[in-house]
Order: sequence, then structure tokens, then C-alpha cells
Amino acid sequence: MPKNPGLDQRGPMERLVRMAAVLRAAGPDGVSVDKLARVAGFSSSQPDTRREQVAKDVRHLRRQGWQVVNTAGKGELARYRMETVDNRVAVHLSRGQAAALQRAALVADRADLLDRLGLSGSKPASEPPIRVQDQAAAELEPVLDAVRHQCVLTFRYNGTTRRAHPQAVRRRSGTWYLWAVEDGSEQPKWFAVSRMDEVDLQAPGTARSLEEAPRWSFDPLAWRIDPPTDVVTQTTPDYRADVVSLLGQPRDEQEHSGDLRMTFTTTNWSAARARIYELGPRVRVLGSSEFRESLLRELESWAGEGPR
Repeated sequence: MPKNPGLDQRGPMERLVRMAAVLRAAGPDGVSVDKLARVAGFSSSQPDTRREQVAKDVRHLRRQGWQVVNTAGKGELARYRMETVDNRVAVHLSRGQAAALQRAALVADRADLLDRLGLSGSKPASEPPIRVQDQAAAELEPVLDAVRHQCVLTFRYNGTTRRAHPQAVRRRSGTWYLWAVEDGSEQPKWFAVSRMDEVDLQAPGTARSLEEAPRWSFDPLAWRIDPPTDVVTQTTPDYRADVVSLLGQPRDEQEHSGDLRMTFTTTNWSAARARIYELGPRVRVLGSSEFRESLLRELESWAGEGPR
């Protein structure tokens, strides 16, 4: 039984291989469209037909990952040149993976990687989700010096002049933070370096060091200020997402008469109380008894101060 000619791809594949080999060997000078037509073996008597057949095969080469560009000017006959690329990445990556790699290269300002990998011929599916901006040296350098040499640091922050003892710095999502304890306070906290003004250093060795390690968590609920305490709350299924968004994932969760009893562990009672106030009537606090008493005492102190 004879083969269906439409299923025999040997001829077209050999033609593409010949065209790719000639383009690669030509280097930066490229190859004219008419020469590529002869290499491909197109035999139509109409030059425009042969050139359109070449253009179709060039598009097919591009889909396979080869970066072939037309260097001819407007109104001139096409002249194709193959860029030196490693098309193995383009061939093996899915469309989604290629788009993710494009966005990552753009975020890192490495368009040269896209050229070398053969991924610069198409626009990414979306703009980079973030923009990476380097911290200005004028803002960051004195903060780093203060940490290195244990210098007391003075600066304006949120409109207030601060005097602090720097302990460590950390970068998160492209922003630098200083971990320091202010004069008159025993508890250190994070300061965004980009929001500091009028930064000034005292003499080396003037800053005191803390014995405790930095709290790398930016969530105040995880700061080690108070002993670990289980806070038991009760809410309805409708408000579960609200409670989790403010108090985090519960350590334990049980259904009770149609409601949800959720247990959270916190080491910062003040932050936990603040989150519970924000939840308001959406949540009830059942325990612990010590935490519940601290909540009631704080509310009573506020009520005794009159309108706030």
C-alpha cells in the first residue's frame, strides 16, 4: 500500500536543514532570499512565489527556536541572517516556562540572556511583576557602617527624630531593613532604610549589643516578646478567612455546634490583641485565661479614659 505523501516529512525537514546550514555558515553577511530559494529547491517560475515559500520556511525555523532576521531595508529584497543563539532552551521549554524566563531576565535587566537563548523574538506574556531597584548608596552605606562598627545611629523616621542602637540589616523584596532598638525601649524593631532621613553616626563602639538573635520574621505575632501562649478563638465558618488572614494558620481547629474553635500560638500578646480588636465581633476569645484577662484589662483601661 503506497504511503500518503502528506505524511512523508523527510523532504521538508531536509530542506529546512539545508537552509539552516547555509544561514549559519553565511554569518553576519546573511543570505539573499533568491539564494535560499535555490538552496531549498523551489522551482516555481514565479519569483514572488519562490520568495513567499522561503518566507514560510523561515517562519517555521523561528518556531523551532532559530533566530533568523531579515536585514534588508524597506522596499528591498529580503536578506536573511541567522543570529548565534543556543536554541535548545527555546525548543525544550513550554510557552509558559519561556514567558517566565523572559520576565525573570527582564527583571534582572539581562536582555543579553534572551538574545543568547533565542527568546528575544517575542514579547513576554505580561510585564515583569516587580521592579528591582537598588538601594541608593547614600542611604544604605551609613547604616551598614553603623552595624559594622557598633555606632549609635540618629535619623528622622516618619517625621520623628530617632536615636537607635543598630543590630543587623536584612534585605527583603528589594528593600533594606535595619533591626535596631531605640533609646528608652527594650524591644528592637525593623526600620525601612529607604524611609530614613538625616542619618548620622556616633563614635564606634557607642551602640549596645543585644544578646538575643534578630527576629527575622516581619510578622509581629512571631516576635519573641512574651512566653508562647495558645489563644483559643471562636468564629463562624463565614468569618474563618478573616480570622486566618489576621492571626495566621491555626495550630488546631475543631467544629463545635456549627462554629469553629481555632487555636493560635503567639509570642507577642500586644500584637495578638491588636489583631483581635481589628476582627471585632467576628471573633470571640475563649482562652487562655491569662491572655483573656490581659485583653479585658486593656479594654477597661481604655474605657476609663473616656472618648478616644
